[in-house]
Amino acid sequence: MINLRKMCYEDIKNIFEWNEESEEFLKQWSNFTYPLTEEQFKERIDSDEYNVLVIEEDKMPVGTIQIFKFDREKKEARVGCYLIKPEMRNKGIGCEALKAVVNYAFNNEGLLSLNLGVFDFNKGAQRCYEKAGFVKINEYVG
Repeated sequence: MINLRKMCYEDIKNIFEWNEESEEFLKQWSNFTYPLTEEQFKERIDSDEYNVLVIEEDKMPVGTIQIFKFDREKKEARVGCYLIKPEMRNKGIGCEALKAVVNYAFNNEGLLSLNLGVFDFNKGAQRCYEKAGFVKINEYVG
C-alpha cells in the first residue's frame, strides 16, 4: 500500500542512493543544479513554495515527488522531481504513487489542477501519467 508523507532531512540520503548521478539524468530535474547537494533539498523541505513528499510502500521509502509552482488563486500547481527507487521501477508503484499524489494535492492542498512535463523519450513515464489521469497537451515553449 502506498502512503505519502512530508520529506524530512533524514530522507535526503535516499535521493543520492536512488539517483542516477549524472548531469544527463538531472536535465529531467531542471529546477535543481548539478551536482545535487543536500542544501538544495533542505531549502525545498523548508520552503513554502514546495511540498516535498516521500512515497512509502509498507512504511519503507520507495520514492519522492514534489508539488511546486503553486498558484493559489487558480488553485493549480506542478508535479515534478519524481523519483522511484531503481529496484522498485516497472512494478506499477510509480502510477499508484502518482494517483496518491493527485488525491493528496486535491484533498490536502485544495488544488483543482495539476500539471507536469515529460520528455518525449520517456515513454514509461508518459504511460504512467496517463494511467493516473493526466491528459497530454502538446505545448510549445520557445
